[in-house]
Amino acid sequence: MLALWQCSSQKRLFSCWAALTYAQTRNDLVRIYTQTMLTGMDFRLATIPQDLPINPDSLAFDPAEMQRLY
Repeated sequence: MLALWQCSSQKRLFSCWAALTYAQTRNDLVRIYTQTMLTGMDFRLATIPQDLPINPDSLAFDPAEMQRLY
């Protein structure tokens, strides 16, 4: 029974962490957007789709892959 409680607790912890990260990201984007509007600058946001396959080696740089992303 202890293992089930730990799993449930870990899931709740991850869920809270994900919600906090999401909220902080939205807050930062709104803050930056507002700042750019107040200073007369352009705001541009680029995103990468979640279903896009990526190279597991985070240090590898492939120019063809970067062109595909952007």
